[in-house]
Amino acid sequence: MTEIIDIQGIEAYPQQLSTVLTVAGSDSSGGAGIEADIKSITANGGYALTTITALTAQNTYGVDGIKYTDADTLKTISEAIFKDIRIDAIKTGLLTPDSIDVLSTSLEKFQIKVPLVIDPVMISSSGFDLTSSDILESLIQKLGKFCTLLTPNYIEAQNILKIYGIETKKVENYHELQKLAKLISEKTKISNILLKGGHSPWDSSYVTDILYLGQTDEFKVFRSNYLTIPNTHGTGCTLASTIATKLAQGYSLTKSVQLGISYVQNAIQSSSKVTLFHDENGPLNHIYNVSKRVKSFADYLITHPKVAKNWSNYINHDFVSLLAHDKLKPEQFHHFVKQDFKYLENYARIHSIALSKAPDFNCIYGEVEILNSIHTEMNKHSSKFDKTKIVELSEACQNYVDYLFKVAATGSFLEIQVALSPCLFGYYYAAIPFKTSKTTQNDHYIDWLDTYTSDNFKRAVETGKELLDAHSKELNSEQLNKLVDIFNNVCSLEEKFWDEALQQ
Repeated sequence: MTEIIDIQGIEAYPQQLSTVLTVAGSDSSGGAGIEADIKSITANGGYALTTITALTAQNTYGVDGIKYTDADTLKTISEAIFKDIRIDAIKTGLLTPDSIDVLSTSLEKFQIKVPLVIDPVMISSSGFDLTSSDILESLIQKLGKFCTLLTPNYIEAQNILKIYGIETKKVENYHELQKLAKLISEKTKISNILLKGGHSPWDSSYVTDILYLGQTDEFKVFRSNYLTIPNTHGTGCTLASTIATKLAQGYSLTKSVQLGISYVQNAIQSSSKVTLFHDENGPLNHIYNVSKRVKSFADYLITHPKVAKNWSNYINHDFVSLLAHDKLKPEQFHHFVKQDFKYLENYARIHSIALSKAPDFNCIYGEVEILNSIHTEMNKHSSKFDKTKIVELSEACQNYVDYLFKVAATGSFLEIQVALSPCLFGYYYAAIPFKTSKTTQNDHYIDWLDTYTSDNFKRAVETGKELLDAHSKELNSEQLNKLVDIFNNVCSLEEKFWDEALQQ
């Protein structure tokens, strides 16, 4: 008997992944090293490539043996990767003299100028001494000039400073951690230092991580709850590779560090026991954040690697938080409202063009409903300023409107809907965190937040998502990429619209 089983329900879309090369040792237990790097990079939406510097026989108790990769093999691996594949960021872990030489030579030879995150691994979390101070010194001398971020923990920071004949005292507070981070930057000539506080002995309530930005002489202090969960095997590798992934995706250094720390905290919190006979030093849960599937085409657009940064900047814009907490200046709000009124006029015209291209009666009816809701929204806006005065389009509003008309002129019904959707979706996502946490007493600000967090507006967002789902089936790769670009461009224009208001 032969049974034919048809495979259906494919819901994936083509994606352009950022690539991250990890140069590190292998951990046979899977919790740290190359294995942790691959998991972290993948779970955070990147594509992982590897150069394995050493094979280890280890588990959560410790390292039982280690075999280093020879120089010729490392060179062959490096040449194969750099000649063929785009590299968007590099992360290093356990390095050897040969791997340091090969990597530095390759970076020069292939003129690789991408973010490099160096985790100066010296001692494994199980207590095994992996790297000597001589190797650490060579690493700084030969790779320091390429380094975007150095990520020592407290113990590694002490060992780095010993290279320069500096003995450190016991750290009592985060101000002393700041001094250590800056001193490491000055001595190593590496501009940016993330001094990890997990090994710091002075605070049992919080983990304090210090990011020193050398070019601007700034400190960023990241404070997170100290977790008593014992599963911390591979935290350093996980953090460094996640930061490298976020840098590859275009996030700022500060934001990349913030996202990396958050990822590690959640991976520890959600970890599970995999060991047989003890509960100490187990691995993290690297896949806690991997969703089962993309729920809608809108979610596909929002979470796309090309879009994620601009979307995040848009919906987390300071404009909304300032408004919610009564810190937005009246002139900034008035500028925004007047420009948003002019934007809505043109938004309505774009929807009218979409109506003329609607493929069926349901879409026609939907566009009529949208036009009615825009009219209601414009009436609310107009009550907040003198309509007798002529309002000229600002630069940000003009650029935004011009782009929408450009898409509408030649685009399909779906392309127009994608161009219009960031405005619809974004205002809801931006406002909803403040629905219950707003502190403003300004009636105009409260009304604005209430409008975009209302059940009616939520239903409009859901309807918008359903519309995109209905018309985004059976798209080819070229069509998908075009829609992603449109959505991404509009997210950027939305961000600039609010940027302009804050400049008033």
